Amino acid sequence: MGPYNLPKEAQDLLAGASVLEVRELCVRALRDKHASAATQINLSSDICGRLVPPLLERKGRPVPAHANMIGASIFQHLEQPWAAPVAEFIVWFTRAGFAWALGGDQNRFPYNVYLTAAGEAFLDASDDHPILPGFAVRLATRCPGLPDGILSLFADARSCLDAGQVRPAVVVLGVAYESATESVAEALVGAGLLPADVADAGAARRLAAVRSAAEKILPKATPQERDDRFATLSAYDFADALRRRRNDAAHTKPTYGFEDRAEGEEVLVSAGRHLPNLWRCATTAKGAGGSR
Repeated sequence: MGPYNLPKEAQDLLAGASVLEVRELCVRALRDKHASAATQINLSSDICGRLVPPLLERKGRPVPAHANMIGASIFQHLEQPWAAPVAEFIVWFTRAGFAWALGGDQNRFPYNVYLTAAGEAFLDASDDHPILPGFAVRLATRCPGLPDGILSLFADARSCLDAGQVRPAVVVLGVAYESATESVAEALVGAGLLPADVADAGAARRLAAVRSAAEKILPKATPQERDDRFATLSAYDFADALRRRRNDAAHTKPTYGFEDRAEGEEVLVSAGRHLPNLWRCATTAKGAGGSR
């Protein structure tokens, strides 16, 4: 061990780092590694070792010559409570189906993992990928005033995908979109842009009514306004497609199955990207109603 107290240095380095922050750093480390076309990941050097420089930067410290030894110490102590954020990331990454273990000592973490096709796609994906940390935060920023319950449903859907459960993820996302559409309908009713009975209508009728109102209230004088209007109407078309797929998931004999994890991730990505445009009607309803 030389003159260093490596476990103490490693513990101090991780002190104060949240599970979310460590997950973000681990994903960044794996993306850097995968950029060189690597599919075999060494947990000690490629994750724990690559964590050391950004954690030191976070604390305003320079990177010492023995940084790789600190990373190795983190790996050697993954069973310790202070290393739990790193251990939880490794468990999550493999449980989500992004990698499988290549072997290790009994009752110990493996030395290496091998990326699956899903893991490679995840590391190659954009920063908007729903499995990446901070997805709900990004969504909240893009949809000011969105009820917390809808964000919770998105988080629940992501948890389902973490466990490889596509069918419940689609159902939960369908509930999230129905809740969002209900909130938009309430805003439009409150602004006098929809009759009061729309709020109590069935999901399909309410969705059609809100889309019809959006066509009337959204301006289209400039190219940007026309683009925004098209994006909003497309968001309601997506909402209707999701409603149908959610209903399909609730049937005993769905039209087609829910075995494709990529479908679940695609639906979650699309749901996140369309939601700000769907929500636009709620944020503009009051002004549009007042101008009439």
